[in-house]
Amino acid sequence: MNENYSLGDAFRTALADFQDYLPDLALALGLLLIGWAAAHLLRALTLRVAHVLDQVLRRASRQVDIPLAPPGWSRLAGNVVFWLVMLFAITFATRILGLTLFASWLDRMADYVPTLLSGALIILVGFLASALARDLVTATAPIDPSQRLLLGRLTQAMILLVAVVIYMAYNNMMGVA
Repeated sequence: MNENYSLGDAFRTALADFQDYLPDLALALGLLLIGWAAAHLLRALTLRVAHVLDQVLRRASRQVDIPLAPPGWSRLAGNVVFWLVMLFAITFATRILGLTLFASWLDRMADYVPTLLSGALIILVGFLASALARDLVTATAPIDPSQRLLLGRLTQAMILLVAVVIYMAYNNMMGVA
């Protein structure tokens, strides 16, 4: 009979602990739901902005037969934004729940996000500048047309190389291996 009593006490204690934990669980689930909704909204906004940017760049380019970006880049950008928002929502939810080991792992992962985003911005600006320089060189170089295209491609490659070197130097300066 003493074993039934201790089992009943254990059940009551577990139920009391769960009731104490329930507000944190509800808050974490609410935060995840809000994060999920915000992630979907920001993904849709990113897709729209990327589509408009792609159209503007295509109109500005003199050579419409050369694609400025891969066809699925806007979807990729939208998915990156979605998962970045979800990463931060999950990180905050794990902190609320007291899952310190998982939260610290997510914190370390989130520490790299600004570096990755700034690096992606450096590469994107380098890509856009190289495409513009390629078009300018191809359109204005006073040489044979076949050599103009080669010179334009070389100019584009050199600017892209400089962008990659700047990105690598930035990562070394920020301490990213």
